[in-house]
Formats: sequence, C-alpha cells, structure tokens
Amino acid sequence: MVDLLLSDKANIVMLDDRQHNLLPLAKGLSTFYQVTPFLDCEPFMDYLEAKSSIGLILISIDALNNDGKNVFQRLRSNPLIKNVPIILSLSLHDKLQEAAALALDASDYLTRPYSIPIETARMKKLIYSYLSLQISSEQNRYLSKVVREKSQKIHKVRADILVATTDASFREHESLAMLSRTADVRDPETGSHLKRMANYTKLIAKNLGLSAAVQTLLLEAAPLHDIGKVGIPDDILLYPGKHSPEKTKIMQQHPSIGYEILHGSSSLIIQTAAEIALAHHEKYDGSGYPNGLMGENIPLYARIVAVADVFDALTSKRPYKKAWSLDDAVAYLQEHRGNHFDPVCVDAFLKDYPEVIKIYEKFQEE
Repeated sequence: MVDLLLSDKANIVMLDDRQHNLLPLAKGLSTFYQVTPFLDCEPFMDYLEAKSSIGLILISIDALNNDGKNVFQRLRSNPLIKNVPIILSLSLHDKLQEAAALALDASDYLTRPYSIPIETARMKKLIYSYLSLQISSEQNRYLSKVVREKSQKIHKVRADILVATTDASFREHESLAMLSRTADVRDPETGSHLKRMANYTKLIAKNLGLSAAVQTLLLEAAPLHDIGKVGIPDDILLYPGKHSPEKTKIMQQHPSIGYEILHGSSSLIIQTAAEIALAHHEKYDGSGYPNGLMGENIPLYARIVAVADVFDALTSKRPYKKAWSLDDAVAYLQEHRGNHFDPVCVDAFLKDYPEVIKIYEKFQEE
C-alpha cells in the first residue's frame, strides 16, 4: 500500500546553496522519487508552506545562514508538514556543524561527500516509515468515522482512561473490542455470531491439541475475521438476496480489505487476525477466494475459522434465509469435508458435539 502512495506523497524537497552538492544527490534520488531542489532558503520555505504531499526534506546546514532555529520552528509549526522527516546535510568532520545539527529538531543527518546508494537507502527507509504511519492514521480515522455514523452501540472509549492506565494489555483489549464490533455495526444481524464462532474456533483448536495460549489467541483474533466488511458499500453488504456476479466480486474484496486494515501491527493477536481475515474464505480444494489457496497452503488458523464461521452462519437466521437445524448444518460440514473444509478441522469440531450445543445455546442472538 505504501508503494502505491510513493508517486503522490514521496516528494523529496532539497535545499543546498551549492549546486555542485545538490545535483548529484538529486539525480540519484530522482530514480525513485520526485525531487524538488532549491538553492535559496525563502523560495524553499514558500514551496513547503504551500504543499502537503511531502515525503522528506533534505537541508544543507550551510544554506540556513545561522538561522536554523527559526527555519525549523516554521517547518514544525506547519500542520501539513510538521511530521515530515527532515535530514540535515553536513560537511565531513565539521564538529561545529555537527553540534548545530544536534541542537535542531532533525530526524537524521548525513555528511558530504555523499555515497548515493547509502544515502538513498537511508531516505527510502525514513520515507517508508513516515508513509506507513500516515496510512495507519488514515485507516484509524476511517474506522472511527464508520463507527460514529453507523451505530450508537459502540460507546466512545474515554481518552483519559487510556492515558491514565499503564497496563498495555488493558489498552490492547479495549482496541480489540472496538475493532471486533466494527463489522457488527455494519452488519447488525451478526450480534452474537462473533461470540459463538469465536468459541467454536477455540473448541476446534482445543480438539486439535493446540496449546491453551493458542486457544486464547484464536478466541480473541477470530472475531476480527470480517473487519473488511467496513469497506463494502451498504447496498451490497445489507442486500437481502443473491448478489449479481459484479456485486459478488465486490463483496469478495472484504478479506483483502480486512488484511490491509490489520496487517503490520506489533500485536500478535492482530497479526493473527490479519492472517485469518485474508484466508477464511479460501477452500480446501482451491476453489475459494481471494487467492485460490489449496489444502495446507491455507493457514491453519484460517482453516479452523472457516469451519466455525460457516457452521454458525448456517444455524443463524438472516433476512435472506431461515436458520438451519444443527443436524442439517452438521451434515453440510460432513458433506463438504475435503472440498470446502479441512477434514481434520471438521472432525475436531464434531469430536465434542455436546460442547458445540452448549456454545450454541449459551450465545443466542441479542
């Protein structure tokens, strides 16, 4: 996703009062990015203050004319570019310049003469990190907007609670709870579906002999499997009937959308949820989507969730269908073990059928 944004947002703006310093680096970077060079400080500042699509700023400390503090104040006070990485360019072995650079709010600094491959790699890394944060912020804003507009079910988590607590696990639990209910806001018929299918998932993991830690991991990650539905238009998501082929293709984008929302997190739970979101509609015989994976090429956790998700969908009432009986749903799983479902996961699910019934009865539709 970052690569898609490079052409729009990775404009590197350079300031150096010596053209022989400016041109070689600008030429090397222009292979990968749009580069806008300046020899004078004022046109450079005017350009930055009028633009929002900046990926990185490179400034020769010589070009600041001992006014670096004021220049940085202007840059960091501009809300459009205040978080853009700024690299200072220094003369090699110039201790005075190094001291001046450390006193400014720069992201990094490099020394002349430049090693074009090394400096290019450093800048690419800074730009990638910056754009990744921007994308994450945009996704968070989008999810928040959906929650606010679509339902009053989800209460706003007070910011002062999150700031006051030092318990990281509490903060993660709160975030996961909000995320797992986001799909529910778009598809209100699934109120208890998340609880049932998550507990079915845990039961399958237990009967497969997976550890207690993995069982708990799946219990928390499984409810995020349909988070990608937030990106599907209402007229398709909530349509009470069979979709046209065109609308089916759009509906089938939700695993990829869910993966884009979740992947890249440092949380093991969200990493697991991203894997499940992407692959829970794959089929054991390779006829599923979005990637047509087959057999054990489908991640195990997604194979587990597929059984739990379909069983609960079959036994749940929806605007477009009646709820199936438990016996009919079991028969469907058995009929499709080996083509739709991993047969080992189906067998693990049915191994403790009385527990399946308990879960079904405990979490009825709210």
